[in-house]
Amino acid sequence: MNLKQLKQIFQQKLIALYPKREIQSMVKLLVEHQLQWNLTQQILNEDADFNEKEIAFFELALIELTQFKPVQQIIGEAWFMEMPFKVNNKVLIPRPETEELVQLILDKNKLPNLIVADVCSGSGCIAIALAANLVNAEVMAYELSLEAIEIAKTNHQNLQPQSKIFWHNLDVLQAQFIFGNEDIIVSNPPYIPLNEADVMSNNVLQFEPHLALFTPNDKPLLFYEEILKQTLLFGKPCVQLFVECHEIHIKNVANLFLNGGLKEVKIITDLQNKERMISAIKEC
Repeated sequence: MNLKQLKQIFQQKLIALYPKREIQSMVKLLVEHQLQWNLTQQILNEDADFNEKEIAFFELALIELTQFKPVQQIIGEAWFMEMPFKVNNKVLIPRPETEELVQLILDKNKLPNLIVADVCSGSGCIAIALAANLVNAEVMAYELSLEAIEIAKTNHQNLQPQSKIFWHNLDVLQAQFIFGNEDIIVSNPPYIPLNEADVMSNNVLQFEPHLALFTPNDKPLLFYEEILKQTLLFGKPCVQLFVECHEIHIKNVANLFLNGGLKEVKIITDLQNKERMISAIKEC
């Protein structure tokens, strides 16, 4: 079997389950991971035969893809802000729209020595990306899942061991005095009501942690309410707040922040033209 044949087999077996372009992307990632071939090498070596070990890897990957296992979990990593993050079924796979949230923060903050709080940090992608790109930043990362924290610590050690990131096992719905001296508070919290589970894709529903995805049907703003409360009680004046939101509920989150007394509340669209992020400032 060679790469040309592999592409044909994956198309035949997966076309009923995934769009053609997504299948092509998955093959590219699998080959890049297993053979360390970049795109140019994949083009040049399309007719090169795989060995038995390589064939076995691709055959198992194909089976897992038919079972809707995300390709990032098959290879054990996902790229985020040009860094390879370790992922498994205990953390959310980093999304491109979350990269946009990080970039929004970076665009608005050029000063050194900033203190950041990352609430519901999961794999640590936001915390680590900010620590990597903000000069001499100090990041406090809060996460309920101990298993997620272990993944985040591994990513920290692998990707930015010199960065000052402090990992805290914390239930933000129960904790007090989370914030204090932070200049920036950022969160990509759970925001999908449980009643939307039946319309979600199988690869998300079966393989990503529900703890990081869902809120009660009657409390879709639960985490934003708590983050706002902690910001108002303990956040210092002029602290900036950045959150990722469900496009259906984002206007309600914005109104929550406005009615709570935050200033400069802005809804920002992502590259798909969906209303996805909110930035705000506590009164100075």
